Amino acid sequence: MSSEHVLLLDAAWRIDQILTAEDVVCDLIDGTVVPASSEIVAIFRSPTTTVEVPAVVAAVGHVHVFARRPPRCTPRLVRIRDRNSCQFIVDGHACDVRATTADHLHPESLGGLDEWTNLVAACEKHNAYKAAVPWTVMRDRYGWKLRRQPTTPSRGELLVAAVNRPPEAWAPFLAAVA
Repeated sequence: MSSEHVLLLDAAWRIDQILTAEDVVCDLIDGTVVPASSEIVAIFRSPTTTVEVPAVVAAVGHVHVFARRPPRCTPRLVRIRDRNSCQFIVDGHACDVRATTADHLHPESLGGLDEWTNLVAACEKHNAYKAAVPWTVMRDRYGWKLRRQPTTPSRGELLVAAVNRPPEAWAPFLAAVA
């Protein structure tokens, strides 16, 4: 058994989802996916068959229309987008504490919405310290900065952000979503 990750592309060769090698074996045998890279991440053997699972596979005749829509914004997905890193830089020092919350730059209590561009991953300490203070006040009065401006990620970017060390064979496809 292997828990290696395999990048699944739709029929238009856009990132669709990330699966485990076990999930892909039957699809390779059935012909519903085809190899899209030469890098092999797992080999499965039975008494009569050997299946090599590539790092990237493409679905045959399967295109997701919803892949073009932005993903729904949730605190968990905000933390994934920001790689679980607190996005606040305070007194010139980037926070090195794991982000366990999502902070509204424009607070909910002041009409801030649950939108990708209004939420950043934050550690509990900085989230509590900022509380219901607007980001512009923290920036202008206290000199806080952000590691990077929050953006609306693509579905592919979120999927890839969830994997720590993607195989090299994914590089051309990741470059297309970056």
